[in-house]
Amino acid sequence: MSKHQLGPAPRFNIALASGAPGGALKALIIDEGELSRSVISTMLREMGVQQVHTARRPEQARRQIKEAGHAYDIIITEFHFRRLSNHDMSGQDLL
Repeated sequence: MSKHQLGPAPRFNIALASGAPGGALKALIIDEGELSRSVISTMLREMGVQQVHTARRPEQARRQIKEAGHAYDIIITEFHFRRLSNHDMSGQDLL
């Protein structure tokens, strides 16, 4: 294999204590980019996360967090969002 070829993707196992029924992990991805959300979702599912939810904007994510029956085990968010409304919230503010 030359130095420019990539080998097979590494396999990961997520071993986190989860209070979810059956130990199922639940993740939320907040990112304005549809491709980014899709790639991260796929990676998490391949790592064994059973429930992956996504949001485009922090306001939408805040609603999802409040309405979730069980707290998210993993939250991945952008830091800076384009200002599209009167709310000026960063990913850190959301967390």
